[in-house]
Amino acid sequence: YVTRNDIKGKKRPTGRRRRLPFSRIALSRYQQSESQSFNEDIDWSSLHQTSRPFDPYLIKIPVRMGRPQPGEIPPLAITTPEILKIPNFFHLTPPAIQKHCDALKELCTPWPDNLPPLPIRIITRNFVFPSCDIRHPQTRIVQLNVSLKDLSLSSHARQKMIALSGQRYDLQTDEIKLIGEKCPTRKQNKEYVMYLLKVLYLESNKVEPWEKE
Repeated sequence: YVTRNDIKGKKRPTGRRRRLPFSRIALSRYQQSESQSFNEDIDWSSLHQTSRPFDPYLIKIPVRMGRPQPGEIPPLAITTPEILKIPNFFHLTPPAIQKHCDALKELCTPWPDNLPPLPIRIITRNFVFPSCDIRHPQTRIVQLNVSLKDLSLSSHARQKMIALSGQRYDLQTDEIKLIGEKCPTRKQNKEYVMYLLKVLYLESNKVEPWEKE
């Protein structure tokens, strides 16, 4: 954006800002470059097989970024290093995802029909967000839900399990909710909540001598 005082040569811009139109030469060059640089028959999955920065020499699409000069068009991506800092999803296009699914389909087996309900439920969350890192900090959090009726506990073990769980026990749903967020990775937090459930189950089934009194 430029002002009228900028056009007259004054240093301090004042007044209402307005956009200068593109010159005819710049506009014709822009339309010609946009029409010749894009190829619709590109296989994006072969160019970007994994997450990587944007390469304007490899992906010739009409991407422009930067502040243009008065009466000119924005600069090309080749001359803009700031575009390398922006994450892209060229490796996760719908055709690329479909190609991965077709390759994994041969290794999959049919889902069993008469599968009993599983007592333990593991809840994780994935996020899509603009950042230089593809891993969101909250993706490591793992939540484990289990109902006490599925653990086959005696009346004594049930009361002890509720006492040991404390605020992790929900009276309305009769479930225990264990959350793992201390470890840096999701796998470690999952192993941690499974370890907590195992310890709670074993300690609840123990009967100490002082408990019989």
